[in-house]
Amino acid sequence: MDLSPQTTQTIEQFIVLLKKLSASKKRIHKATKFAMTNVIKSDVIFQVIMKRLRKVSDERRTPIFYLIDSLCQVSKKKEDLTYINLVHTNLIKIIALIKDELSLLEKVFRVWEERQIFPTDFLNNIRDSVFYGRPLPRSPVLRHFYKKCLLLKFN
Repeated sequence: MDLSPQTTQTIEQFIVLLKKLSASKKRIHKATKFAMTNVIKSDVIFQVIMKRLRKVSDERRTPIFYLIDSLCQVSKKKEDLTYINLVHTNLIKIIALIKDELSLLEKVFRVWEERQIFPTDFLNNIRDSVFYGRPLPRSPVLRHFYKKCLLLKFN
């Protein structure tokens, strides 16, 4: 992917924020604000988030997941679904990377449900599959989701 100098600079600035990210609300807010200010570059910013999530150790993934949650909540408040759509599309990958943090997942799922960031049925189906090992219902969308889950489980 060929990026403009301005986009490259934005990404470099965001990487610095990600490297300093902790569970501190202040740092998460700063990274969220930066990502929302640069929402026009959301695809590239989210790729950086996903790359960092894959790259870091398990204990460093929690603040990144809090950032993802923060992006979803702020997006919902601003009625801009850009980051929500990116999270929705990548949720299986995200869950696979933080699957050992079930209490964190459940906590964030409850917030997403209460604030209607994602449809309750969607979250319940994922919750049932992740937390209780139940197969997902057989709708075309969920069948695709289930196939991704199986591929991630065995890769």
